[in-house]
Amino acid sequence: MHYVSTRDSSRRLTASQAIVEGLSRDGGLYLPESIPQLTLADIRALARLSYPERAAKIMKLYLEEFSEEELLGFAQKAYGPAKFDTPAAAPVVQLADNTYIQELWHGPTCAFKDMALQMLPYLLTASLKKTGEEKTVCILVATSGDTGKAALEGFRDVDRTKILVFYPDGGVSEIQKLQMVTQEGRNVGVCAVRGNFDDAQTGVKRIFSDAQLRETLASRGYFLSSANSINWGRVLPQIVYYVSSYCDLLASGAILHDIAKIEELDVAETGIASDYTVKGNLLGHLVMGTVIVDRIGRANGISDKTLTLVEHMLISHHGSPEFGAAKLPMFIEAELLSELDLLDARLYEMNHAVSAVEAGQFTPRQWALDNRNLYNHGRGGEDKVNLINE
Repeated sequence: MHYVSTRDSSRRLTASQAIVEGLSRDGGLYLPESIPQLTLADIRALARLSYPERAAKIMKLYLEEFSEEELLGFAQKAYGPAKFDTPAAAPVVQLADNTYIQELWHGPTCAFKDMALQMLPYLLTASLKKTGEEKTVCILVATSGDTGKAALEGFRDVDRTKILVFYPDGGVSEIQKLQMVTQEGRNVGVCAVRGNFDDAQTGVKRIFSDAQLRETLASRGYFLSSANSINWGRVLPQIVYYVSSYCDLLASGAILHDIAKIEELDVAETGIASDYTVKGNLLGHLVMGTVIVDRIGRANGISDKTLTLVEHMLISHHGSPEFGAAKLPMFIEAELLSELDLLDARLYEMNHAVSAVEAGQFTPRQWALDNRNLYNHGRGGEDKVNLINE
């Protein structure tokens, strides 16, 4: 995937080049040529993962030059216990009926900017190596408060970087000013600007567009980049927490939706379920699951409102009364869980039926799959992925 300037689409850079350059020299922003799409299967897989794992997989869609293992290592450092005070990094909590908030203040400066500015230094330093850039990067940042401290903290003592933050004199709170001017680090600097934030931002952009200044800095072994949201390496980590927040509600229902099958089914010592228990026959795992979730949730202080939503996801995930659902899904996450559960069941039935016949043959009609004959095309394993890509 390449990145193009919003002012000149002929300027095509790799991801690492765009991150290193920050703002295009024509004054435009670098954006990806296309936006990757997430399938239902992708969302379901992401919902099972930790925040660093989600970050690695989502960023990999945009950063083809980086390996997923490399990105996971960055994410584990950026969002790990040394920087964030909760393993969830950006947890979603309920405030009221149908009202949720994502907490983005668990990083080292208690500002949501930490979500991006703890990751950007890793992306930038790795990009310097990938592009073969040997000069030291001078990072310029304009701030109205939170970005300044978060950027200074993120780049503190990072090799081959220097950072200078410009803030409007009298235009930030006293605590924000103190956070910046007392920042520790051998490579950090802060400058007050006479004017407002727009003046500071305009000044930074003017510096970036000054060709003579770039030449002078280059002759001394430096080049300019940015940690503001004009840099794709800053924007991309912010995409992650939007996707993550969507996954969280789904995850609570998807993890729990079949929890009661351990009590619904009569499992032999061999691990094979041969029949239903009495309770399983009389109640079923949907009802039994809500009882388990309600009991454990209340014991752990989960709010009634959250429990009600999760329990609705459990009793509605079979989709319709015809298939045992006590209620039809009544909000987006419940509907998505229901569709994913159906997809999982159908794919299992298809795989089971196809594996019973030789390659090049059709199966008998499958009643559970709309009475269809299925075809074994003989391409399994990695070939399945290749066939989809083709």
